[in-house]
Amino acid sequence: MVNHYPSETKKKRKPWIIQEDKLLRKLVKKFQNERLAWKKISQTLKQHGFNRDTKACRERFSNHLDNSYNKADLTDKEIDQLFELIEHYGNKWTYIAEQLNNRTDQDIKNKFYAHVKKIIRRLIKVAYKTTESSIIIAKIQPLLISSIYCHHDEDNDKILKIDDQMKALFKQLIRKNKKIEVGVNVDDQTIDQVKIIMNYLSEQNDIYIEKKVSKQAKKVQIMKMKNKRTLKMQQDLNQQQKIIEKIQKQQPIFTTKKIKIEKFKFTIAPQQMDQISIPYFQFKSIENMNSFQPYINPIISTTSYYWNHPSNIFSINSLLSNNYLFGFQCNQNSYGIQSDKYRVTPD
Repeated sequence: MVNHYPSETKKKRKPWIIQEDKLLRKLVKKFQNERLAWKKISQTLKQHGFNRDTKACRERFSNHLDNSYNKADLTDKEIDQLFELIEHYGNKWTYIAEQLNNRTDQDIKNKFYAHVKKIIRRLIKVAYKTTESSIIIAKIQPLLISSIYCHHDEDNDKILKIDDQMKALFKQLIRKNKKIEVGVNVDDQTIDQVKIIMNYLSEQNDIYIEKKVSKQAKKVQIMKMKNKRTLKMQQDLNQQQKIIEKIQKQQPIFTTKKIKIEKFKFTIAPQQMDQISIPYFQFKSIENMNSFQPYINPIISTTSYYWNHPSNIFSINSLLSNNYLFGFQCNQNSYGIQSDKYRVTPD
């Protein structure tokens, strides 16, 4: 029979109370001629502490509070007419309701599926000799039943694919037994047909629930990844803001792993100003350029080169970073520097 998935247990709908119904009637009278009336009604109800969406408001009023529509139980004649209309028009409830004595489309839809479930419940009870027919039919997803009565030409992603033979057999059983009473016996052929239908619906029900659970899990995973990316972006923005604040305050930005740059200072003897020796940068010349640019090279040698001061020299401040030194080149002047007498000492 039908397996039950605890994760798929539906949340119970909170029943409407007298105060809600009174407020709903007043709001319908106030907003009924306005555009987006049900949305405004729902928002107003929420402002008063009643959490009802637009669909719940519309269905509550149409099915229970609006006296302008016929809400009486379907007569035998109306049931026969309803089955004929559904056979021709599928689940076009608005059109069908217009043919049935001033009833709403939602009311007709609810009454039809309630009647179908009642028939299935009684057939299960007879076929399986069980008193749990109500529990069994309650576990069948409503979308399975509604998909059986949809026409092939209807383009709807929510419609499930049901085998045509199973559709025909289900409809035949329902129409044949639409007036079945409790405790009435049925022939063996009907019992076999009921078992065939229920086995098929059970399989399709399990498949549908597994897909639904998988889809929900995928949505949760996508949401987690989205939240993670959002958090990372926010952290990056915060880091950038900190860097901007340091720049504005003229504070050091880059530091070594354990010791800040400002903990070091350069010590150079006055008589050695013309020959500054620092770790060697690979010799590089920039030809025919009117601007200067920084370049970065790893320390790869200690060969000595000397800094000869040209007439158009720019002032250069060396910066020390983790495993790198920063130097500049300008115009047609090239600078080579070495490290024999250059010292870096902590404060």
